[in-house]
Amino acid sequence: PMPASREYVVRTLLAGLAVAALVPRPLPGQEITIVAVGDIEWSRATKPPAMYYDAVSFHWGIENSQEVHPGMRDFAHDVLDAGADAILGHHPHVPRGIEVRDGKPIVYSMGNFIFGHGHDYWMDNIAVRLHLDAEGVTRLDVLPIAGRGDDLSQPYLLEGEAARTLLEDIRARSAGLGTTLRIEGDAGVIDVSR
Repeated sequence: PMPASREYVVRTLLAGLAVAALVPRPLPGQEITIVAVGDIEWSRATKPPAMYYDAVSFHWGIENSQEVHPGMRDFAHDVLDAGADAILGHHPHVPRGIEVRDGKPIVYSMGNFIFGHGHDYWMDNIAVRLHLDAEGVTRLDVLPIAGRGDDLSQPYLLEGEAARTLLEDIRARSAGLGTTLRIEGDAGVIDVSR
């Protein structure tokens, strides 16, 4: 049976590949780690034969901090160990580094994509494009997105110096997590090895 904590599960075909997106919500008194691991185990056990990927999105982290808390890393590793193929995080309003662990990406925070108001201390943000094959994620493209001031309510892809400045920050933060990001033009690229 579906765990009682399930907020929703989306299973869909994207370019011929089956993908499940899990967005768990714990019941009162439950530890989110237990819920997330249970959700992943449930999804893996009940997926149709054509289902290949489980991507998890977490609304997590300390607001306005670009640092990844060690407990958050441990939690993310537990979720990947339970069978998730990718973690896409959001909530802190600022982007964080990206980690690749055992060939599976953890995007700790993409920052804001669209928001109705902003603060002068909020910064530009990122979107990611996952490249998939039959074995899993092969590459991430990190796309810099405008997110300062009025740009936050109508984002666009950054170019030139603005793109490079943000990508250099994400590259340094990702290196601290053991992941190499290279800059190609106005995008970042992370090759995922399994």
